[in-house]
Amino acid sequence: MGASIPIEYLYLAVGLLLVAVVYIVNERNNIRLYNPEGPLFIAARKRELPLLRIIDPGTNHARYIIGEKDRDDDPVYAKDMYGLHADPAYVEGDASPERHLGGLLVYNISPNVTFPVSPRNALAQQTILRHRRDLTEFEDLDFLSGRDLLVLLGSPADHIKHDAGIFIDSYKPTVVTVDDEGRPVEIEMSADNLVNLITAFKGYVTALPIEGGGFAYHEYFRNNPYGHSSQTTQRINYLFQKIADRKSALADKLWTYGLIGMGLLGTVGVVIYIISMTAK
Repeated sequence: MGASIPIEYLYLAVGLLLVAVVYIVNERNNIRLYNPEGPLFIAARKRELPLLRIIDPGTNHARYIIGEKDRDDDPVYAKDMYGLHADPAYVEGDASPERHLGGLLVYNISPNVTFPVSPRNALAQQTILRHRRDLTEFEDLDFLSGRDLLVLLGSPADHIKHDAGIFIDSYKPTVVTVDDEGRPVEIEMSADNLVNLITAFKGYVTALPIEGGGFAYHEYFRNNPYGHSSQTTQRINYLFQKIADRKSALADKLWTYGLIGMGLLGTVGVVIYIISMTAK
């Protein structure tokens, strides 16, 4: 007779199996609840793809998606529920990614911005807004929100007076000056006054170094007055044109191959017919 296995060993094996099952289920549940981004990081590193961190400036909510493309030479990442996100290689400014261990690249984007932004972008904006009241004369710009101020700072020289007039009409700001008798009086700010203040502030902050420290991407996206610049718009149009041209070229190739195929089939048919007639 063969040696029998003690029943205690069977109980032990079943117990260990149950413990293993409970452990695996618990770990998977912990990952799902407390580390939902983990599988995305693993997949991105394995496939050597970037991660896109999408930040909603309204709610401050953030989530990750893998920067996949339909084709390697596509100028845009595959479209998802958060919109179209272009390859940062096409941005005209700094779109440097965050570089994580293992060569993982993380780009920071927003539903209202087509191209990603770098930490330097966010720090530059923060530096501007942090120093908006450095000089007493700049306090007259307090009626402008940070977003409004950035709009005027970005206005072209030939448009700034018109843009300033829009804010003057909307807010009707006032400034304190002195009358002929030396008494302080409050008067309405003019568009020219606002242009002069913006020009002075722009010259002041342009000379400042970009300051380091903590920053929040959602604050950058919230204050960012433009989804993209005119140069970026031109590049976006180029991206769509490039995709359209590629699809058109593919359609032309398929049509050409179809004609060639039909021609070959016709030729084969004629040859078969000639051979069959000759055989008779």
